[in-house]
Amino acid sequence: MVTSTSSSTQRYQFSGIASGIDTKSIIQGLIDAKKGPVTIMQAKVVSRRRESDAIKDINSRLNNLLAKVKLFEDATLLQGRIASVTAGGTNATISVSASTTATIGNFKVTVEQLATATSLTSAAALGTPMETARAGLLKDANLAQAVTAGSFTINGVSISVDPATQSLDQIITAINGSAAGVTASLVPDAGGNNNRLQLTSGSTINLGSGADTSNFLSATNLLASPTGSTRTSTANLGVTQTSTTLANARLATPINAGAGTFKINGVQISYDTGIDSISTVLSKINSSTANVIATYDAVNDKISLVSKATGSTSVALEDNGGNFLAATGLLGASQNLGKNARIVVDTGNGSPTTVHSTTNTVTNAVQGVSLTLLKESATADTVQVGHDLDGAAAKVQDLVSQFNSSYDFIRQQTAINKNASLSGVLSTDATISAIGDGLRRILTETIDGVTGGKSTLGEIGVSFGAAGSALGTTNLLQFDATKFKAALEADPNGVTQVLSAFTATNTLEVGGTGSLASISGTVSSIRRPGTYTVTTNLNQDGTAYLTAVFKPSDGGPEVTTTADNVAAGATNTTLIPGLSLTMSGVLTAGTNAITVATPQRGIGAKLDHYLDPLTRSNGVLSTRHSDATKQIDDMNNRITAMNERLERERTRLSDKFTRMEQAIARMQAQRSTLTTLAQAVAG
Repeated sequence: MVTSTSSSTQRYQFSGIASGIDTKSIIQGLIDAKKGPVTIMQAKVVSRRRESDAIKDINSRLNNLLAKVKLFEDATLLQGRIASVTAGGTNATISVSASTTATIGNFKVTVEQLATATSLTSAAALGTPMETARAGLLKDANLAQAVTAGSFTINGVSISVDPATQSLDQIITAINGSAAGVTASLVPDAGGNNNRLQLTSGSTINLGSGADTSNFLSATNLLASPTGSTRTSTANLGVTQTSTTLANARLATPINAGAGTFKINGVQISYDTGIDSISTVLSKINSSTANVIATYDAVNDKISLVSKATGSTSVALEDNGGNFLAATGLLGASQNLGKNARIVVDTGNGSPTTVHSTTNTVTNAVQGVSLTLLKESATADTVQVGHDLDGAAAKVQDLVSQFNSSYDFIRQQTAINKNASLSGVLSTDATISAIGDGLRRILTETIDGVTGGKSTLGEIGVSFGAAGSALGTTNLLQFDATKFKAALEADPNGVTQVLSAFTATNTLEVGGTGSLASISGTVSSIRRPGTYTVTTNLNQDGTAYLTAVFKPSDGGPEVTTTADNVAAGATNTTLIPGLSLTMSGVLTAGTNAITVATPQRGIGAKLDHYLDPLTRSNGVLSTRHSDATKQIDDMNNRITAMNERLERERTRLSDKFTRMEQAIARMQAQRSTLTTLAQAVAG
């Protein structure tokens, strides 16, 4: 066996098997030598993916920044108010909130009367009174709780009861004839009917025992009655059955059989005496839009209705397909009308004002202030309304933080370092670098088209640092909350102007061929410059079909709106929100152009106009990311194709070396045969 060791770079050795050549290593060496282009392409994919991910991240951050910026389209964003209450008495009688329209200052409020709700209760108990059923068997009595057979105890004396064979009269007779020393009788309930059981004695009456086997005392509502020499049922005995059908509810006034309806506050409620019960009907009332709450009073056996709304408005009741309301005593019940709230507001002008309200939330007493009345008092509470400086500062800080997140990330990704490995992944991308420069420029500029008042962010406490600051300390926006609050308190309109100023102008261009005679108003749905092209098409009935296409100056997507059946000489206010379009007296097919300009722009509007073309779905960054993704896909496809070619080359080389090994093996076999023959001849 011969082994080659002449060079450490040799890829083969003689191993004594056929040729002795390490063909696998030779083939791998040949393939590796051709993999250079694949390795280069893979490195490009990694680099391009890092660039693509960075662009995607920048787009996301700038989208978040744009969302913060758009909040400042609302000129009242920084005009928030904060209101507090100083109680004149022990506890505050009101709670308060204020909107941006509230005037800063103090005033006093005295709550003389709270608003209450209208209520009514059944005129009489619903069920048949026990006086009527006292002679019947207890098992058939309309007690809320059925009596069980057994015994009960009064003053230690046990008395037996069997509801299947005894009436209430018989039990009363048994009590009176026992050694318990009490007198039992039926006495009137709140409605004057003999409907409660009363026990009287010359001494304290003791009821019940642990050995009792009947629930008679609890079923007649005696067990929980106040102790003393007289014990009286705490609730009516003969009551309606709220869980059984209306037909079997044992009402003193039966409900007409079958289906029926009634109305509460004009809302119709349906029922069926063979299906519904008192409980289900009350549930229907409460789940309806009748705006009342219906409840059953088990103690007095009555139904109550309480209006959900406060104020002195009665509850409208009507039986219009049955007698439910009449049978339950609601229709004829007297109503306890609610009260309207009454407060006195003293703004310090020497003329206090009395304000009335149907609710306990009063919004018409002081502009921009909502008062929630908590309790009545003869003592006034003081309300203080001030500028919400902390809330406004938090909104600006939020904007600054999001700007810094976006701007600093762009700086990092576009940074250039002498050591190339330390440079940002987008260090050679002039477009992305310019985006960062543009953002910084906008925030250091004066706002557009506004004279007087404040005009720069620096004046309201937002800057890249004071002049002369050390290198590297002015890379991010800084927010001086103290300076901002002072500026906002002294000049709220000036601060708002810097961030939220915006004015649009609209001009109907001359020379149009369409039917627009004039325009008025200001476009409210578009906050960027551009041009509306309004096309007039004539309908067969002589009216016009209008199409308006807005083309932004920044190359953004067009916006199309339409309006139909517009008559000659008419004014349309729907085609372009905010604009009134007056048509010519004679309609003509053609086009008109309306130019929209934005002469006044605060920092918010300027950032909006700058960021929108970059971040929209088909904007600069989205397109860049999409192009990068396509390039990465193309390079991966090329890598796949090159690897496939290398695999085919590996297969081809393997086939060649296999055939070579086979040929060598045959030659070696032939040599062995010849050697054997030669040895035989020589022998």
